[in-house]
Amino acid sequence: MTSWQRRLFPMLLAAFIAQVGVPAFLPFMPLYMAELGIQDVGLAARWSGVLVAVTPLTSTVTVPYLGLLGDRIGLKRLGLIGIVAGGFAIAALALATNPWHLLVGRILFGVCGVYWTFFSAAVAEHAPREHMVRAFGWLQMANFGAVIIAPVLGGLLASALGLRAVFILAGVLFWFAAVIIVFWYAGGERLTTQPAAVTGSPWQLILAQPQMSMLALVLLVSFYAEGSTLPIIPLYVQTLGVAPDRVAAMVGLITALSAATFVAANALVGKVVPARLAHVAVLPGLIGAAVVCVPLFLASQLWHLLVFRPLLSFFTGTIPALVYTAAEPFVPPERRGTGFGLLTSVSLGGSAFGRVASGMVASLSLSGVFLVDGVLLLGGFGLYAAMRRRLPYPRVDTDG
Repeated sequence: MTSWQRRLFPMLLAAFIAQVGVPAFLPFMPLYMAELGIQDVGLAARWSGVLVAVTPLTSTVTVPYLGLLGDRIGLKRLGLIGIVAGGFAIAALALATNPWHLLVGRILFGVCGVYWTFFSAAVAEHAPREHMVRAFGWLQMANFGAVIIAPVLGGLLASALGLRAVFILAGVLFWFAAVIIVFWYAGGERLTTQPAAVTGSPWQLILAQPQMSMLALVLLVSFYAEGSTLPIIPLYVQTLGVAPDRVAAMVGLITALSAATFVAANALVGKVVPARLAHVAVLPGLIGAAVVCVPLFLASQLWHLLVFRPLLSFFTGTIPALVYTAAEPFVPPERRGTGFGLLTSVSLGGSAFGRVASGMVASLSLSGVFLVDGVLLLGGFGLYAAMRRRLPYPRVDTDG
């Protein structure tokens, strides 16, 4: 590994380990409701939906302001606080005796989401500009790669030791990630306190720069499309005539394949897309995802979902690393916490809003969720393509 890769590796490893803890327990929220005494299936489902959505919604509101705070007191310090506190917030869920305890814990964990801003800022600090697409792709691979193995790990632990052990495991993984950062990650010189305090609303960084506004829009619609389909896949599989005892297995397979193609997309763009073309390369991802929504809208057999749902993740998966790379020149070093906090907020907000909105759309038509996704993706493509030609982007003359 090169010197910048060696500096980044501990941080990427910590990001992966921490992220394994989150999806390890999320699939089992409905089962945990029964353990807390809620036997009504409908009530358990409503509580599970709220508990899954409340964390990204909380992070959407709080992370930009915490990123601004990180620019004042040191983003590395604040990121570590977020990781350690996040571990306590998750582990404490094992002590819950009613759903309200879980709600408070999930809200607190949402506030701790600033740790992902620290990971993004660390990539921007260490990766050379010509390798930044690859580096941000690695970060996304760490995030979504955890989704592939975490549910299996959580399921095995829940079967052996019970559901509460899964929450404790998640907390321990966060603390282990913090130990890696403290004792192994030697970087972050510019992620400590800055020479001048940063003031003003964090949203000014996006609102004052049309390039950042357009890139945020691309990130928003891509994560909306990715998040909106997750809640309806089990229902969609049922409508295709799959036997009740096979629904869970098929849903798990589709989810795992989608996460795997998302990871593969990040690996691909990191190898083939130079940093100077990052702001252009988001367009194929947007239009490709929009086109894939057509066969999903028309799906009538299980293999349609097995093929095209992971393909949707492939196209949306090309976008985050490219957006972060294209946005990096517009984020001053002293405002990395603010800038990447905003992008993190937009990503989480798009995913959370997609999950909430899909429920309302699905109440009218399950397949209509994909229709709405396609329209939004196509609209984002058209607006960004029209505006990009009018907006200057920094040139990068060398690519390695």
